Amino acid sequence: MQSTGIQQMTAQVFRLMGERLGAHGATLADRLASRGGSLPAKVRRAAEVLAQAEQMAASPKLARQLNADEIARAHRTCVKYLKRLGSGERARSLALNVAATLVLGLVILAAGIITVLRLRGFV
Repeated sequence: MQSTGIQQMTAQVFRLMGERLGAHGATLADRLASRGGSLPAKVRRAAEVLAQAEQMAASPKLARQLNADEIARAHRTCVKYLKRLGSGERARSLALNVAATLVLGLVILAAGIITVLRLRGFV
């Protein structure tokens, strides 16, 4: 695999990690160290494969040892996960979580009120 293809793949994941996760660092490995813990294990392993490929691609002798299929699969895994983490998705998820919490609280409150009223003989 040519190093330009690897650089393009790692650059895309590098950019997405910065945009979607707020990761900081000069390389993909740095960004992975910064925010890699917030990634699922499968995606984190794929990002580690890409970070290692980025480092190996800098040396022509090591670049020949890279497995193109593995790198492409790792790139697809990372991009598929990171593209879903758009700001709209996060806002919808937050709103849904808040609404679910409020509804659950109201249900528990209503059950408590009904229980107290039954115990006192009003219902």
